[in-house]
Amino acid sequence: MRRVFFWSHFALGLVAALFIFVMSVTGALLSFESQATNWARNAAITAPSDAEPLGLAGLIAAAEAQGAAPGQTLTIASDPSNAAQLAKSRRDVVWLNPYDGSALEDPAVAGFFGWVEGVHRWFSLAGGRSAIGGWLMQAGNLVFAVILLTGIVIWWPRKWKWSFLRRQIGFQKGLPTRQARYFNWHHVLAFWSLVPLLAVVLSGVLISYSWASGPVYALFGTAQSAEQAVVRDATEVQAGGGEMPLDQLAALAVEGLNDWKRLSITLPGPQDETVDFVADRGNGVAPYAKDTIRVTRDGSSVEVLLPAPTNPRFFVRFLHTGEVFGMTGQLLAGLASVAAAVLVYTGVFLGIGRLRRMQLRRRQTACA
Repeated sequence: MRRVFFWSHFALGLVAALFIFVMSVTGALLSFESQATNWARNAAITAPSDAEPLGLAGLIAAAEAQGAAPGQTLTIASDPSNAAQLAKSRRDVVWLNPYDGSALEDPAVAGFFGWVEGVHRWFSLAGGRSAIGGWLMQAGNLVFAVILLTGIVIWWPRKWKWSFLRRQIGFQKGLPTRQARYFNWHHVLAFWSLVPLLAVVLSGVLISYSWASGPVYALFGTAQSAEQAVVRDATEVQAGGGEMPLDQLAALAVEGLNDWKRLSITLPGPQDETVDFVADRGNGVAPYAKDTIRVTRDGSSVEVLLPAPTNPRFFVRFLHTGEVFGMTGQLLAGLASVAAAVLVYTGVFLGIGRLRRMQLRRRQTACA
């Protein structure tokens, strides 16, 4: 039975090697896309001489000039010299210059990452989407999931001994041949990258195929809505009466929070009695690093809400990139992607070498 798993493992790997390798390399490049793009965007901002950042009040006015509407989200950084983001929808986002409120162009690196994403998702070297390329990459990822599972069966020892395990989990020095080195690398990298690779690959399967994701989403349901939010902590504030400006409400929301990196404001409508703020201490995605604060329009009450259950679609989407676990998750996903590329290369080399040796033995037997 182990022999069947081995040849299935190798045959599937050989068929899907190109697609898995491309997915792995591009996935590694995309690991810190958001951080790299934000850094490039902020680095390109030139502060006018003797100019001060607009501050929240000025950015709110700039957002309104860009067509901001109630229900949309304005996100500011704790560093006032960084760009602010107006999210009108998931795909309609405007970045604002913190000094004059003008709309910022995307940095050149954003175009590079867009191209990398096109290759990663649709196998498209020319950019844009490709139905056939997308199907091939999705199928390649599904095959990769099977390869990982068969690899576990192949690797699993008949008897657990430290002498065996030591060779499988640690790099060995002084191996005499390239085949021996690659064999060692293949097993060691597979062992240490298995868990993050399973997370990345299986979440990719859920993203790609409704037959896989449907039962999962049905089982876990949807996240708690804002109306169902539970208050964790509430503070009554002495208010002067009347509606307070948003920048003053924001100051109340982050009072006592010294480690926030960005603050998102859900722009209120005329009839809204409260304003919701989200103070983020992490990478902008990880749920555990966010605090949702609800402030009444007159500033008389500040409520910190208990985290709502994470939407399973959101969790799966950012499990694929590792972002759901913060920068550590991103790093693990990136390293696992690099390991996957090496696994493909070493696996193909070892498999082809084995086929050649088998062919050579047949010839020798035939000549004998």
